[in-house]
Amino acid sequence: MQYSPVLLVVFCSAFLLSAASFALALQSLFYPLPIDFADGLPYFINATTMYKSFSTQPYLLTYYPPLYYVVFNAFSFIRVNNAPFFYERLLELIAELASAFLVYLILKKGMHSSAFVSALGAFLFFSFYPLYYAVSSNPELFELCFSLFAVFLLLRKPRNYEYFAGLSVAVAFLFKQTAALFFIAMLAFLIMKDKKSALKFFLAFAILLGIICLPLTYYSEGRFFFSVFILPLVTPQYFLEIANMLVVPLLPLFFLIVFALSEPISKETLLLYVLLFVLFLTFVDIAKWGSNATYFAPLIAVSSMLGTIRLNDLVGMQSNKRSKNAGNYPARLLLARAFALVLVFSLIADVYSNPCVMNAQKESELAELRSLSYLQGNILVEKPGYALIAGKPLVFEPSMFWVLHKKGLWNDSEILQQIKDRSFSAIVLQHISRILLYYNDTKECINESYHLVYNSTAFEVYEPD
Repeated sequence: MQYSPVLLVVFCSAFLLSAASFALALQSLFYPLPIDFADGLPYFINATTMYKSFSTQPYLLTYYPPLYYVVFNAFSFIRVNNAPFFYERLLELIAELASAFLVYLILKKGMHSSAFVSALGAFLFFSFYPLYYAVSSNPELFELCFSLFAVFLLLRKPRNYEYFAGLSVAVAFLFKQTAALFFIAMLAFLIMKDKKSALKFFLAFAILLGIICLPLTYYSEGRFFFSVFILPLVTPQYFLEIANMLVVPLLPLFFLIVFALSEPISKETLLLYVLLFVLFLTFVDIAKWGSNATYFAPLIAVSSMLGTIRLNDLVGMQSNKRSKNAGNYPARLLLARAFALVLVFSLIADVYSNPCVMNAQKESELAELRSLSYLQGNILVEKPGYALIAGKPLVFEPSMFWVLHKKGLWNDSEILQQIKDRSFSAIVLQHISRILLYYNDTKECINESYHLVYNSTAFEVYEPD
């Protein structure tokens, strides 16, 4: 089987970009500083702090379902010296590799593509990993993994596949609520195909969620339901987040979507197009306070599969008479060549923008954070990762509590009083996105009771007067 030179170039570019992404991910495992705002947070979310009262310390909050934290805490004893974020970043890498393998299986076994085309889809999907490895506390990739497994089951149709697919999406939902998008799309697909199968799928999904969610809601006195179902709805829109995330690594996504929409919907690809349609409808919901590039993962996975199929249809085979006889074949060929160039450009950008390179400034910051471990008492930080490096408990996670505060559901008076009383042995403020200063009077209270002892490009450290 002879593939066209342009598809071979795209394949080689995607492979090199995936290899670079994997190398960067491995490097990030041993990077000793936080990259994303929430790095380190899973270490502080456990059975005693998950869905606890909002009125007592520690002030910790998550709007994710519990399964990610259950998995995380089951193996959190895995530690590597001088690499405090190794374990959570390793989990993300495993979930991404599993998702890439499922992309391959869906294309190979579900869509009956060749091994070459299926591998191309998996490489294209994995090539986006530089968007994710910096966000190691997000269960998005675990949710995606189980959602993709459900897609695979619906396409392969093993015995009782409807039940197993429903259970798989329910497990995905227990990692993150965005699995509801996959559930809606799959249910719509099954209703179009066979209403009896749709009912089986729905029952399996609903029963498992009911078994887990109802007791959690009861024993948490409603806080589980509020955190998982209500809090995401009241989180304010922040459309600047989309602009922040539409960076160079997402340029290939545009091309994949263009390829995906370049051909009519076929019977074999109907499920993937239904998924793409549902994900497009909810795209605006990405622009939430605290959102990040991992929110693109489902769209990237579906676009990688559809884009690969259509790219192969358009320019794949050197002897593809259907494509060459089409009037717009030169335009398609030019678009495919531009796509290959964008992949190469993304490779250069990923390597150049690698955040996991230590230098003298970062070494100084790391030493300063480690020195906080010798202080008596708790510290107040904006990034949970700073508390993890210092070996201190996390007493306040200001990002999500700011949402509660803005909605009038939580009062910051106790934190302000503790700052005035010099209850914290140190306060660490970021130079960018200073969440603590979003609260009224925080800066004034810090200036009145604390003085600056360390200043770097990343953060400032204050100690009591």
